[in-house]
Amino acid sequence: MGQTTPPASVADFKVQFSRDFHYGVGLDTVRDIDIQAGLNMASTVYNPALFDTTSVGVIPNLTSEALMAYLYASAHFMVLSLQAAGGLSAVSKYQGVNSQGEGIVSGKGVGGVNVSFSWPSTIVDNPALFQFTKTSYGQSYLQILMLKLVGNVQVVAGETQPEQNNPTDV
Repeated sequence: MGQTTPPASVADFKVQFSRDFHYGVGLDTVRDIDIQAGLNMASTVYNPALFDTTSVGVIPNLTSEALMAYLYASAHFMVLSLQAAGGLSAVSKYQGVNSQGEGIVSGKGVGGVNVSFSWPSTIVDNPALFQFTKTSYGQSYLQILMLKLVGNVQVVAGETQPEQNNPTDV
């Protein structure tokens, strides 16, 4: 079946995003149950075969590409879930739950103040990937993922017809 989803924990999430969220037990904070829900949801879209599990960093920030990607996908789903529930009760100064994804600026305005964003068609035309443009965490996940989805193609000269077997070959 290949490699498994990285063994990510709530503690791993808090280490990776130590400055992004206000953690606690009240409804005006990001709770462990919110994080676990994000971890669970990320497992539905995460493909562990795409990412490197080689350790990088040093303790306490020892991680891997696979774990970082999984945690970014988890943060994306957690933020969407919190936003869908109306956000945190208190006004947050933390960027985390207020994370809004922005694309490449394709237009700006002054009178009437407007900004237009665009995304590459490989993302826009893919319903599985487009959802990750909604938060900065999803965009970080896409940044790691997109390099894994591009394959190398090479042209090799050779025969176009299979070899004919000699009737005397047995």
